[in-house]
Amino acid sequence: MKPFKLIIQVLFSPKDTFEEINLKPSFLAPFIFTCTIVMICLFLSIPFYQHFAEVMSNQFNKSPLEQERLINMARNMTYINILLAPIVVMIIWAATAFVLWSSEILLNIEASYKKTFVLVSYAYTVNVLKQVVSSIILFFKGAQSISSPDDFTVHFGFNLFLDFKNPLINYLLDEINIFNLWYIFLLILGISVVFKIPKIKSSWIVLSFCILATLVKVTCNLYFKKGF
Repeated sequence: MKPFKLIIQVLFSPKDTFEEINLKPSFLAPFIFTCTIVMICLFLSIPFYQHFAEVMSNQFNKSPLEQERLINMARNMTYINILLAPIVVMIIWAATAFVLWSSEILLNIEASYKKTFVLVSYAYTVNVLKQVVSSIILFFKGAQSISSPDDFTVHFGFNLFLDFKNPLINYLLDEINIFNLWYIFLLILGISVVFKIPKIKSSWIVLSFCILATLVKVTCNLYFKKGF
């Protein structure tokens, strides 16, 4: 049970948690925890995707039969996403760890990919918490609030207070939120503690990763909106 205790502990006592993780690195507990929460959130979101499919079919004047097919497709796609969730989680963690580990090697740090991967898996608890909070907010709003893909996203960033016409600026402002900042802080602290390097050095590593990740997400987000 102790590895699962560390998942919660990393949010409130991160330094002690990373020191313990360093002694016996294992990603199994955070993997089980993350996949379970993500799969539950996806399962509970099925009515929201079904409602969105209904809205879209009404907009395009689909027949009742075609509308039923779209609703069933939305449900089936969500089931597929649930099954793929563990694979997606592993890909995200592996890619994040690889970029961070590559930066560590370039800076002549005696780093281990395994330990980098494990600290990423524990730091990712913040993103799981974000998904839980987002799901709770969506449930309070109800499925009827979904009329476009943007309605599935709960915003926590500065774009809540500052709204620009430029979608790029709005997206960048949305990235500046308490959960992302918390995640960045945990990565900086984790790399510093595990590999015993100054926080200024681990900050450069993590911020370089954040810039790259943000560029990729912005590009994908703008491309998706343009295509939609």
